[in-house]
Amino acid sequence: MGDEPEYVREKDDPAERLLALTLVLLSSARGLTKEELYRSIRGYAMAIEGGTSEKALEKKFDRDKDDLRDCGINIDVDNTEPENPRYVIRREAYVWPKGTSLTSAQLKLLNLASQVWALASLSGQAKHAITKLKALGTGGESAELIGYAPRIRTHEPSFLPISAAQAQKTVVSFDYRKAGTDAIETRTLSPWQLINLEGQWLVLGWDHDRSEARHFMLKRIVSRIRTNDKDDSQDFVSPGPGDLAAAEQSLNEHTAGQVAVLEVDRDSEAWFRYELDRPGVASDGRLTINFTDLYLFAEDIREYGASVRVISPKALADAVREGFEKVVDAHA
Repeated sequence: MGDEPEYVREKDDPAERLLALTLVLLSSARGLTKEELYRSIRGYAMAIEGGTSEKALEKKFDRDKDDLRDCGINIDVDNTEPENPRYVIRREAYVWPKGTSLTSAQLKLLNLASQVWALASLSGQAKHAITKLKALGTGGESAELIGYAPRIRTHEPSFLPISAAQAQKTVVSFDYRKAGTDAIETRTLSPWQLINLEGQWLVLGWDHDRSEARHFMLKRIVSRIRTNDKDDSQDFVSPGPGDLAAAEQSLNEHTAGQVAVLEVDRDSEAWFRYELDRPGVASDGRLTINFTDLYLFAEDIREYGASVRVISPKALADAVREGFEKVVDAHA
């Protein structure tokens, strides 16, 4: 018996405790009481088992809240039931503002952060905390947070392969539909940056066929992304000093000069899509909006049928009308 190893109490990792606290509060739709947090998060439960006084435990919890606040994560108190206050992390505080754009470096960092989050949410502290919540019957609708990784969402299938090629500095090629026509051309590109302008994703890069920096709308890519990493004749061309800034400025200036005025029916799908229901927004249904690609914007407008009418420019109104006429002719 004397040779048996002495029992050593598992140590509480402050970083994991903070992560577990964040994950648990994000996973709960209603928020959690202090007692529920103490019982579900292993770091607090271990402190109680070790004989920590209620006052010391309270100080530990207060320090954790302060540490999270320093990281930009605010834990609020819901006093709907004054005798039983609940702690919450309000998700709406972490929704990105409309029009947020990302640089190439920021996109890479976010992709890395999502991987770290996925691994972290599988940690022992996080699994223990959310499993404990389920056992206590306090797990919210999103209690399946374990393994969840936030991602930048887009419907464009070319987004991820281009993002990977950009990170690996790999030349890609793809079939591309030219604006205003049905013509398809093959393009070869060293992708530099993915950006979002007025709801449309574009890739900026070096066009090997034209030997110049150009941008391409992901929505116009009509094939899978092919990598040319085995073709020595197509070396990746990196941007020079100022190339990215100049390309972005050119795109922004182009979009700033593309202005449309729309008339939108109240309470239609388009009304809510263009956020005309927000407080402080004019309620007469008139909308002034910038766009990047006239033909793609016309396609978007046609999705709403007669609930959206183009006041200007005339070229946009014509493109919308011609699209409807093609549909009618095809089904005549």
